[in-house]
Amino acid sequence: MSLLVKIFPPSDESKPYARLLDVLHEAFRERLQENLNFGCATFNLEDLKRNTENAYVITVNDGQNLLGFVSLTIREKGGIHYGVHEFLSVSPKMKRKGIGSLLFNEVLLLAKKQNLMFISSTTSVKAISSVKWHLKNGFKIFRLLSYPSTNYYSFFFIKVINYNLFAMLILSLRIPIYVTTYLLCKSLYDEQGNCRYRRIFKSRCND
Repeated sequence: MSLLVKIFPPSDESKPYARLLDVLHEAFRERLQENLNFGCATFNLEDLKRNTENAYVITVNDGQNLLGFVSLTIREKGGIHYGVHEFLSVSPKMKRKGIGSLLFNEVLLLAKKQNLMFISSTTSVKAISSVKWHLKNGFKIFRLLSYPSTNYYSFFFIKVINYNLFAMLILSLRIPIYVTTYLLCKSLYDEQGNCRYRRIFKSRCND
């Protein structure tokens, strides 16, 4: 089977949103069946457009059918350029056939071309297969988070692309950062992102 890879830049309005949405729903349906409230699993067309309008979208197809896609949003903070890796989606019919690896390799090539220091990603701590995939592909767990829109705690991952001095410093602080955020997150928030002490302080903890 001949596979075709296409990269849609952020400004490209020809992204095949309807087809992307179908694959997204198919790929993340199992998370809903696991009672994990992955927001993208219930995206509508406008949600998908809004969340990918400033992102590179990489697709794989066989000439007729869209088999999978992934997005990479490039951001800058404090002079550091990095990427946010999201929505890795593979049609259930094509899982374990190398489509996910092909997409991720394209993400890495793009990240290196854009000279990004690292790429980040998040997933539910309960999504075991997703957690294992991140670790297998060189991501390191940095933080524990709780979002109001989910029903689980989330791992925040980083994969370093360019190993400069600052990147090495970040890696050296990984364990204390994770332990600190774990203790703070577990003590301040429940799995739904609700502040445990909201009634006491009469406001959200993160306001």
